[in-house]
Amino acid sequence: MKLLKFHYILFLTLLISCKFYSQVACGSAAPFCASSVGANGVTFPAGVNNGTAAPGTDYGCLFSQPNPAWYYFQVSTSGSIVMSIAGSGGFDVDFVCWGPFTSQTACGALSNSCSPNCPTNVGSPGFYPSGNMADCSYSGNSAETCTINNALVGEFYMMLITNFSNQPQNINFNQSGGTGATDCSILPSSSSHTICPAQTATLVASTTLLNPTFTWTPGGATTQTVYVSPAVTTSYSVTVAGSITAGGTQTTVVNTSTVVVSPSPTVTLGSNAPVCAGATLSLTATGGLTYNWQGPGGFLSSAQNPVITNVPASAAGIYTAIVTNAAGCSNTGTINIALGSPSSPTLTSNSPVCAGGTLSLTATGAATSYTWTGPGAFTSNVQNPVITSVTSSGVYSLASSGSLCISLNTISITVVPITTVTLNSNSPICQGTALALSATGSATTFTWTGPGGFTSNLQNPTIPSVSSSGDYTLTTGTLNCPTVNTISTVVIPYTIVTIGSNSPICSGNTLSLTATATAPTYTWTGPGGFTSNLQNPTITPILTSGVYTLTTGTSGCNTVNTISITVIPAIPININALPTICNNANINLTAPAGGNIYNWVGPNGFTSNSQNPVINNASVVNQGIYSVSVTVAGCLNTGFVNVSVYNILSYVTIPKDTTLCSGNTVNISASGTGGSGTYNYSWNPSTDLSNSNNATTVATGNTTTQYTVTLSDANCALTQTVQAVVTISVNPTPTITLGNLRGCEPYAAPLQSSSNPPSASCSWLFSNNIAYGQCNSTGFVFPVHGIYDATLSVIDVNGCPATLTQTAYVIVDPKPLPDFSNLPTNPTVLINEVSFSDNSSVGLPIKNRHWIFGDYFLSEQNDTSNIQNPSHVYENAATYTVTLVVTNNFGCKDEVTKLVIVEQEFALFIPNAFTPSKAEGRNDVFIPQGIGFLADSFEMLIYDRWGTLIYKTTDITKGWDGSIKGSGKLAEQGVYVYKIFVKDFKNRDKEFVGHLTLL
Repeated sequence: MKLLKFHYILFLTLLISCKFYSQVACGSAAPFCASSVGANGVTFPAGVNNGTAAPGTDYGCLFSQPNPAWYYFQVSTSGSIVMSIAGSGGFDVDFVCWGPFTSQTACGALSNSCSPNCPTNVGSPGFYPSGNMADCSYSGNSAETCTINNALVGEFYMMLITNFSNQPQNINFNQSGGTGATDCSILPSSSSHTICPAQTATLVASTTLLNPTFTWTPGGATTQTVYVSPAVTTSYSVTVAGSITAGGTQTTVVNTSTVVVSPSPTVTLGSNAPVCAGATLSLTATGGLTYNWQGPGGFLSSAQNPVITNVPASAAGIYTAIVTNAAGCSNTGTINIALGSPSSPTLTSNSPVCAGGTLSLTATGAATSYTWTGPGAFTSNVQNPVITSVTSSGVYSLASSGSLCISLNTISITVVPITTVTLNSNSPICQGTALALSATGSATTFTWTGPGGFTSNLQNPTIPSVSSSGDYTLTTGTLNCPTVNTISTVVIPYTIVTIGSNSPICSGNTLSLTATATAPTYTWTGPGGFTSNLQNPTITPILTSGVYTLTTGTSGCNTVNTISITVIPAIPININALPTICNNANINLTAPAGGNIYNWVGPNGFTSNSQNPVINNASVVNQGIYSVSVTVAGCLNTGFVNVSVYNILSYVTIPKDTTLCSGNTVNISASGTGGSGTYNYSWNPSTDLSNSNNATTVATGNTTTQYTVTLSDANCALTQTVQAVVTISVNPTPTITLGNLRGCEPYAAPLQSSSNPPSASCSWLFSNNIAYGQCNSTGFVFPVHGIYDATLSVIDVNGCPATLTQTAYVIVDPKPLPDFSNLPTNPTVLINEVSFSDNSSVGLPIKNRHWIFGDYFLSEQNDTSNIQNPSHVYENAATYTVTLVVTNNFGCKDEVTKLVIVEQEFALFIPNAFTPSKAEGRNDVFIPQGIGFLADSFEMLIYDRWGTLIYKTTDITKGWDGSIKGSGKLAEQGVYVYKIFVKDFKNRDKEFVGHLTLL
């Protein structure tokens, strides 16, 4: 078992893996850094029999410091830093660290505030920092963890690591967690390099060690400077061995340098080749930062994408581009540029050709492709294209491809136009008149031919006295491209017509006109604007005599004939319209005078031979259309008149009979039908009516009344009147009575109401805007205290409403707000008298209090109190439910319940001296006593001043009697070290280290 030791310290993982052997003095501390969490960190061979740390420093929890190794670091990123320390052989390692400091020269300022009994961080994880001691551990483990919280940028920390086991092993430490980082610029360094492929880098190892030796990996070189040419990025490490001071302990430093091999650029070249000589050649390149071109004819350019205008034929060949990237690395690309030659075909055609004819184009040569263009948007890719229906002259172009290049040739084409002529004549013409022919257009020669052997070379010839229709032809234009046009002429012959009719005829009958002929068209006209194109038209009815004319033929070649028509006139039948007849009145019919015979026909089977018949006491069955026929000189005429008769009166009353609540009103009305539509109304009696002579009146419900309304026709006195009866029944207004209610919040109020007559429905509205729709309630809840007015609206069994508002109908008193506090707030079994204070409010002063302390270990009598601020002693660790019930000055009651937790407490009394050799029988055994711990977790160790274990026990009831290892031999008087391990009632580890004196 190792001696007791003090605190341990935190450190960070190194970016460059360095190895240091043990150092005795703080002043020889080596720098280190941590570049990232989880890096390999620092590994060094632990010292064996390599002395102890220099005296004078307070090493906290480390009572001894065998095989020490010192380090320091500086914070580069603020945050927490968690470091893991491990011995590779599984042997005990310990540590202590201090900080923060303003520089690495802080060896004289290392201190703590817990001397001489500084605990290990394993047993007391939350103890540190203490003074400027950041962390400390002396556990017997081979792995330790050091934690520094809230490290700030620029701060320095010192660390001491010991190989307490004194066994050969390596010790590794690295950063295993935290958000902070350390500054690697405090480490000695070797430079890194960036080279291009096939280049050489020079690496130099710098060191301050005395008599250094060098070993490089890879390669195994032993010189301070090496020259390397790696193909890919490679990390080189150099191990430097030497001493910090003359004759000092050997120290080994490992530095790392990286040679980065930057890749050469990937070169891609392009162009618009092949192009023809004289065109523009464009070169392109990608992949780098700078470009250098070389090519045929001494071509040079530093442009990325050079352009050569009017390129000569000698420019064909190999072009080379040297491309350099941003890292300075170069690569070369080449491209072969080819130039072509054009073709030169011979163009021919069958020009000239007539407009509308076929044009043939030919190209003779060794071209590989053909593209023709010409007038009218003509295009073709055929070598020898043919154009049908060609219309115009022009130039045709051929673009033909030869060896990589294109030739452009043209040919001119002549198209002989066809003359454009328009023929006209004065056709149609009448038979025997002159025919005039005409031609307009671009022609210069004219050749006419036509019926009967007609010929003429005039442009506009005339043929006198034409007898028949026919086609005339005109030929114009050149001999090779003639134009032929034809025009048709019409010669209209005259017609012979005989016309007739059925005249004379009675006025109003149908006149028939006839025409005997073979004419192409017929046009009749006559009196009254009559027209018709029928051969034999009719006119219905015919009214007047007159002359009718028939014109036959077309286009001015007409034959005109006339005929006289006689119409025997009838007596005019003009019957004046009759006004609507009142019911029970007479219908007087009248017909014009002068007739020989009169015949009347009408509704309801009416007939009469009188000129002016009368229908007495008419009703609606007599209304309708009446017709009269009058005969004069054998010709009959008819007239009509429409007779309307008003219907009898009828009525509808709204409503029929009705019932009202007293004081209410209702609209009553009578709606008449029949008659003239204009009525007189009379209501009787006129009592409680707004108007007794209107169709609609307002009745006020004061007493039950029977009203009679009389309806008469205002325009027809002969029409009989009608009557209707409406009864208005009136019910009384109900009477409402209410009481008063009071209670504590929340108050379930028994709402009660009564009315006379009894209520059929109720509606409550309280002054807090809460509504209720029933007449009575056994418990309508008012949740908040206050004084509430109530408005009750009822509708009784007769449907009559009434409303009553009562102030302060419900009074709800506030309940108290119970509350209490207790001291101490966290009692324990040692501090177990709890004082309670009543903090209740609302409705002060409080009338009554009743406390229930919830101490189920006591009887109910001893567990209560009625005073304002009582105290109670809890003998046992437990959770107690405490209840306070209070009644305020309104008589309202409420309670509050809280938990009081009495904690178990850990306490251990350790004597500092005992007298096993005395005969008085007192203080003969060194034995701790206490409460709040697990007895089966107890372990006590006693060491002498040389660190030798002389007594051990796990029984709390058995102390040390002063003997050595139970031999019965009493130990010498003096000072001894005890270590006690125990778990408290929460299963937390407790560790006690101290001195005791054996007297």
